[in-house]
Amino acid sequence: MFTDLYNDIQRQFRSGNMVTRLIIVNAGVFVVSSLLYLFAGYSGGAVYHRVIDFLSLSSDPGEALRHFWGFITYNFIHRGFMHLLWNMLFLYWFGRIVGDLIGDKHIFPLYILGGLAGGLLYLLGNILLPYGHGAAYIVGSSAAVMSIVVASAAIAPDYTLNLLFIGRVRLKYVVLVLVFLDVISTAGVINAGGHFAHIGGAAFGYWYVYLLRKGINLSTWWERLSRKTAIKTSSRRKTPGSYTSTMRVVHQKKKDSSTHEPLTNQKEVDRILDKINKSGYDSLTDIEKETLYRAARDSHKK
Repeated sequence: MFTDLYNDIQRQFRSGNMVTRLIIVNAGVFVVSSLLYLFAGYSGGAVYHRVIDFLSLSSDPGEALRHFWGFITYNFIHRGFMHLLWNMLFLYWFGRIVGDLIGDKHIFPLYILGGLAGGLLYLLGNILLPYGHGAAYIVGSSAAVMSIVVASAAIAPDYTLNLLFIGRVRLKYVVLVLVFLDVISTAGVINAGGHFAHIGGAAFGYWYVYLLRKGINLSTWWERLSRKTAIKTSSRRKTPGSYTSTMRVVHQKKKDSSTHEPLTNQKEVDRILDKINKSGYDSLTDIEKETLYRAARDSHKK
């Protein structure tokens, strides 16, 4: 049974998009940390707390710099199942919008860089408004997820969502409410630092899309790393007598793109995005939806 479960998860990780992979990683880390909590509980829980603090982001700037990996690792640590569940639901709902409209390749950079921006604002907030006495620690993917949430609204503010008990609501209003709740929560005494981190992630998500519209792509580093990883994986999988490797097929398409099927016209994509902003995604024709899908696919291959 456990072997089948492992194989199913592995298959989903390999074939799924980046949203699926991030959810699997976060869930996997939560399971491991929960088991550590269970076993460490028999010895007073000291081991568990040392490990979590080691991977968390401290509000003390000196300690945060000494444990610099915390700027990344804190985005994958969750305390409690509900903490994980809500973050993953938001990642799934809004990550799908971002991936469908501008391409799956932007999800991971938004997640990691948004979490980094949230961590920096968390530290800045502690310098200006110390979060209680002594060092505090932040964990959770909320800042990273808020980066994706706000990015979705920046891309298509008039995209319509069907909310339970409410009905159709434009995406920009949903996101504005979420950001507003974080802003007013910074004045509270419960998790004020966490809400500062959320705002940092949200600000980065908006800035990311703003720069993308200006022709500045902050995901370039991830695209290069993905290509290098794909090349190494392809070479390892290559066996004698095999038909061809995945990388060779992609390379051949890119090589012949100048004489065969051209990439999607950017002006047409911009027109479709403007239509989404005005009338929502559901107003698109099947042809326009297909054009947008091809644009995201072509963007992913670049």
